[in-house]
Amino acid sequence: MTIEMILNKIFLRLLSSVILMIAGFNAQCQNQPAEIKVLNATPQELQISFDQKKANSNSLKLDIHSNEVTAYKQLPSHKYSIIVASNEDELLKKTFGLASAEKYTQVIYGIPSYSSRKNEETFTHKMHYIFEGSENYTKNGFLPGIMTFRDKFKLKKGATAIRVFHAAAGVTPINLKLREGKKTTNIASKLSYAKPVLIKQIKSGEKTIEVYLGNAPRPFIEKKFNFQSQKAYIIVLINVNGKPAIKILEN
Repeated sequence: MTIEMILNKIFLRLLSSVILMIAGFNAQCQNQPAEIKVLNATPQELQISFDQKKANSNSLKLDIHSNEVTAYKQLPSHKYSIIVASNEDELLKKTFGLASAEKYTQVIYGIPSYSSRKNEETFTHKMHYIFEGSENYTKNGFLPGIMTFRDKFKLKKGATAIRVFHAAAGVTPINLKLREGKKTTNIASKLSYAKPVLIKQIKSGEKTIEVYLGNAPRPFIEKKFNFQSQKAYIIVLINVNGKPAIKILEN
């Protein structure tokens, strides 16, 4: 056997080992569950259920108080029917697929008491509004809706990712800025209800969050916050006791 034949044999063995390792890694990733957490940005307690369509399958049921956010919950990757109810009255139903090893945050928003009609997904709204890294579903007015954010990001050291979502029903469009010393960074401009701002990257560190109503010269919300390196955050505008406030969610 020549040296060339020996080297080819060694190369083929190494290549086979690498292929097997990659296949094993992919199989392991495909078997990993998805993780999801939910913020109830409505003024009422909600019951949320995630149900698979097939019998004897996994499901998750959550009771969430107003403006409360759950911890991440694990679910097998699959397609789920997500049902939102209040006082056993079904308000919203949507089908959503959870990918293996992915992390999600869902924000439930709206005013359930405005209507007893279920916010069903019609043919038109099956063509729902899709964003990079998020998906919004609502039908009309202040009926309950769902905003879904994907929470996994690859960020360099010293970088932070920020998203913003306006979930405060009845509040006018806002502007949101981050101030660090004399430097101010615009994050959201004229952001209206049920709309997001997606994936703004900033340098990590302590900054002051400033929220303005419309073109007001002074912010009505000022909050210092330390944004950690290689973390992603969602700043959600909510209503607390009839007044606008912000809730900061970390991935």
